[in-house]
Amino acid sequence: MVGQTVATLRRSVDEETPRRLVHAAGSVLPLLYLLDAATWAQVRALFVAGSLGAGVLEVLRLSVGLDWRIYDRLTRGYEQDNVAGYAYYMFSTTAVVLAFEPRIAIPSVLMLTIGDPISGIAGSGELRRVKRPAALAAMFCTSVALAAPFLSRTPLAVALGALAATVADGVKPTVEATWPRPTGRGLRFACRRDGIAAASETPVRERCDNLHRPGGTQSN
Repeated sequence: MVGQTVATLRRSVDEETPRRLVHAAGSVLPLLYLLDAATWAQVRALFVAGSLGAGVLEVLRLSVGLDWRIYDRLTRGYEQDNVAGYAYYMFSTTAVVLAFEPRIAIPSVLMLTIGDPISGIAGSGELRRVKRPAALAAMFCTSVALAAPFLSRTPLAVALGALAATVADGVKPTVEATWPRPTGRGLRFACRRDGIAAASETPVRERCDNLHRPGGTQSN
């Protein structure tokens, strides 16, 4: 039992490490501004360019098909037929950078680029609807540490921002699985996308298990 758990954790670390490194790499853009290597207007332009690039790649991947090996490493199973997380990452950070001044935008972006990987490590890479207390605490403390230098005169704003980041990172919405006409492709997508929610719903869980079992077929 212990050996199986250790093996699962190692596999999770191997799979998640590239994604966490990509997350952390997003810190480079706001750091350019902090190091006076770029103006805020230039940083905004870089974020916009990144979002446009991500959008184009996703359109091509989902419509034409881009069989790039990097997608196997940086995307999860349920993202194969859906917009990948890196695109949402770019879209959301770009929106924040365009909407707010540096002292608000930069800590907000860093909470995502640095806080998310740290909470993921603290949570051992588990897929849960609500992350473990250790992961939530890690995210909150990291967010406070990142925001405090920028908003030292407004501690309430620091605390509220860290709390919002913690909730956004640690609480995942439940996606309901529906089966109007279960086709092979649709069923596989639902099993991947809703694996956590499906685990508590026996009929859906059985369909997923049956599909992924060698020689398994769909059940009506």
